[in-house]
Amino acid sequence: MIAIPRTNDWLNHLTFGFVISHLVLAVFGTLGRLLHFPFALLKHGMLALALILLLWYAVPKLISFELPRLEGSIIKNIISILPLVLMIILAGLMTIQRVLSD
Repeated sequence: MIAIPRTNDWLNHLTFGFVISHLVLAVFGTLGRLLHFPFALLKHGMLALALILLLWYAVPKLISFELPRLEGSIIKNIISILPLVLMIILAGLMTIQRVLSD
């Protein structure tokens, strides 16, 4: 059972992206320390790299994107999720308020 491959492509991409981004950040951070680059250069370089890779991945996906038709069951599902979304937003706002007030 453990050796059966899963078909969750989005989860595999998420895990791979998380690991690779940390590897790239660690390599750039080490090079920055060794070559005495300022942290702002590293931060803006990672931002630029992320934007380039995001556009490289997202543009082909957006070209073939079609909006789904709204049915009654989809609208009911969205309405049933609204309390959870509201709680997440309020928790985020409370966290931001706490950080800003300290």
